Amino acid sequence: MLFLGAIAALFYAALRWFPLDSRHDIPTLLIICLLVLLLTAFTRSAPSQWILLITFLVPFDFSRKLGFFPAFSPNDYFCGIALLALLLKVPWNTLYQELRRLMGKWGIFFWLSFFVYSLISAYMLHGNLRHTTRWFAFLVCYCLAAFSCEKDARSACLARLPGLISVLGGGIGAAALFQYWASHGNYEAVIVTFKQHNPVGMFLSLCLPSSYFWSQRGLGARRSLRAVIVALALGGFLVSYSRGAWAGLTVGALTAWWIHRGHTTRLAAISLVAVFFLGIAAMIYFNPRVGLTGRRVYWAAATRVIKTHPWVGLGPGNYASHIESYLSKQDSDLYQNMKVYDPHPDLWLHLHNLYLQILVEYGLVGAGFLFAGLGILVFKALKPHPVNEIQIGFQISVVAFLVHNFFDILTINSFDYLFAIFLALSAFPLLMSNVGTTP
Repeated sequence: MLFLGAIAALFYAALRWFPLDSRHDIPTLLIICLLVLLLTAFTRSAPSQWILLITFLVPFDFSRKLGFFPAFSPNDYFCGIALLALLLKVPWNTLYQELRRLMGKWGIFFWLSFFVYSLISAYMLHGNLRHTTRWFAFLVCYCLAAFSCEKDARSACLARLPGLISVLGGGIGAAALFQYWASHGNYEAVIVTFKQHNPVGMFLSLCLPSSYFWSQRGLGARRSLRAVIVALALGGFLVSYSRGAWAGLTVGALTAWWIHRGHTTRLAAISLVAVFFLGIAAMIYFNPRVGLTGRRVYWAAATRVIKTHPWVGLGPGNYASHIESYLSKQDSDLYQNMKVYDPHPDLWLHLHNLYLQILVEYGLVGAGFLFAGLGILVFKALKPHPVNEIQIGFQISVVAFLVHNFFDILTINSFDYLFAIFLALSAFPLLMSNVGTTP
């Protein structure tokens, strides 16, 4: 684990701070050598250690071009290396049988159809596969986490995952509280390691549910320390003022309550969380600053695209280059005025709705394949079965992610990788009775 962590840290640092604009740069060649060392480290370590590494890097996500390689984040590279390591460690026929057991034949069919369709669509409509490769990496994370559950479920490494998530959440929450205080109550200044306040709320909504149940374990001073960590994460979550994250966590808590309503202790804990966040929703109602902040403009443009190209969409990755053609006269004037100051205005970076974005780029055909494949994984994760409290936290986070994506697109960070890990860990209860018990 130390060898893997050291090589990963060197790779992250080099990718983050070295100039890598030319394929002939010496730093680029050094990083490629580090990639080879990483592959060696991955093949010598357990999949659960890969999951810890990917989880740890989620709050520190960035994209960087590496010589002749496209602009990927460190976690993208780690997922690719993890896939190579898995292929080297597991025979192909065994891997296929495992995938069939994890997703079923229909799950494999839908995901394979989506990737094939994306290739054809990108070629025919002159798009690109950047977003499609992201979904492939998502599936890699899911498989890695599922294999960890089956092969390494009782290891101390995997059992430390809830603690790692909690510490990360506490650290991000503390930084968010400091930024909120230093900016005299300006929630837009609460960005921490992200570029905007909404991703801060999303990350903490993924951390908080399992962190809460994790904090209930332990005795004495250790339990008090855990409570402080969760309180910091909760404070940061509130000052992030991410209404989508608040709504997501509220719906997630209510969904988990419905799934596990026969368990009185779980019912009490989840009901308290739900009531708390319903109180937040009431507070938002009386705040005049709250609104959809321009999202109606994006959604109206998406509706025009879907009506014009319902079946195939604009093509993977073609949203940014085509969106201006589908704006109303007033919105087009606003777009042109913004381009005077910024050739690529962040306001139009995406449609602020993941599902609409998928429909716009892939059409009903591609989106149907993707939604069906993803739906199978979500159904397995939320299907009622005996679980421990940590897994209830994972299930709440799964629903929170799905709900928040109605108002933002959270796959631009590495949140989708954490979402994939939670999906897998929620779907294998009997092999996870030990998870979360390690101090």
